[in-house]
Amino acid sequence: TDWFRTQAYYDGGGWRATWRGEGGGVLLNQCPHNLDIYQWLVGMPQRVTGLASLGKYHDIEVEDEVTAIFQHDNGMVGHFITTTAESPGTNRLEIVGENGKVIYEDGQLTFFRNRESMLEHVQKSPDAYAKVEYHREDVPYDRQPEKGAHARITANFVQAIHGAADLIAPAVDGYNSVALVSAIMLSSFTGQMVTFPFDEAAYEAKLHELIQTSRYEKPVLNVAERPLKPTYR
Repeated sequence: TDWFRTQAYYDGGGWRATWRGEGGGVLLNQCPHNLDIYQWLVGMPQRVTGLASLGKYHDIEVEDEVTAIFQHDNGMVGHFITTTAESPGTNRLEIVGENGKVIYEDGQLTFFRNRESMLEHVQKSPDAYAKVEYHREDVPYDRQPEKGAHARITANFVQAIHGAADLIAPAVDGYNSVALVSAIMLSSFTGQMVTFPFDEAAYEAKLHELIQTSRYEKPVLNVAERPLKPTYR
């Protein structure tokens, strides 16, 4: 992902990037919808291993760099990487399968289509180093966002309150991405793989512990006075 943020961004709000005010960092604020996309496309993993760095590049107490591995029961393995400290950053979605791979990057959707099954090629090829032949297909799509999408969602919300419509995006749809965030962070804190369904109370207890024991103070600095390295308190 490409969610670069400067220290000035974090200094701009007293609630921002604190356990008490926000409950987390890049996972909760910048990229929960990236996790939405992940689970919408391939489903929820059964096991999660997370590595989160707290205040690695910024003077904050929450995560600003995260790597996670998602294991699915069907054998699929997902890799999720995000940070607010890469510039130039990378926005890349890549899905690799038996018959090729799909990449979305820099506004371009590309399908690298294998000419034969990779799984069959692995077993049948007499050449120890022969790769599967493929050809590239640029996939056209409407690059313009849907006009009035936010207004339509808001109108739907009001209609649902009055009992005149079902919600397009009910709150329960947001559960999976929040569960993934919690599982990633719990794995990082414990150093252990988290298996779904996991002990959500354990993560809630850890979050309350972080809030209660926090000694972090928001810096009040002018840009000219800000040190190059983070100041920890």
